[in-house]
Amino acid sequence: QTTTVGSFTAWSWSPDGTDRFTKVKPGEHLVLKSSLLTTGVDSVKPNHIDGKWILTNALRVFPTIPDIYTRLDASKKYSFSFKIKKTAGVIRGLGGHAEIFKSGSQKIYLDGVLQSATSWAIANISINDNLAHTIQVVADIVPNLIGNDWLYIQVGRNTNYADIYSAEIWDLKVEEGQVATPYTPSPSDN
Repeated sequence: QTTTVGSFTAWSWSPDGTDRFTKVKPGEHLVLKSSLLTTGVDSVKPNHIDGKWILTNALRVFPTIPDIYTRLDASKKYSFSFKIKKTAGVIRGLGGHAEIFKSGSQKIYLDGVLQSATSWAIANISINDNLAHTIQVVADIVPNLIGNDWLYIQVGRNTNYADIYSAEIWDLKVEEGQVATPYTPSPSDN
């Protein structure tokens, strides 16, 4: 829903224009909440409380998004973003795994700042405070991918999963384009 408020246009989360507003037009959210698999390594599942996934070092891989490739066009760039907050312990090796991201095309951002890593698999992001941070990966998509086309967030991926921590992850979004726009639920989930 688009609404003109004063001298600017705002977008609402809800079709009737009554639920939350943003000045930046949100991109279409391509991941259905129902498609997020909440099984981790050894069937450890994260708790889901108030829209946030609560992770601990017992859960090495989350979330997995199966069949995401079927909703993407290999001729375009996409943004994968989420928010994370460490609530205890240490996070030194945040990265992930995504065969759908074309090698050499990836840019990794922490709170809008481009990181030196050129691959989500070796991002190795550290989070030393208890503040909320935004992670964004921008990448081209591998055309005609067959097989493992899932997206992963892996806390401790690059420290051999040695970190002892707890964290919250929320507002996960995959959208077309090179800029992470404000989070909105997937229209198909409403």
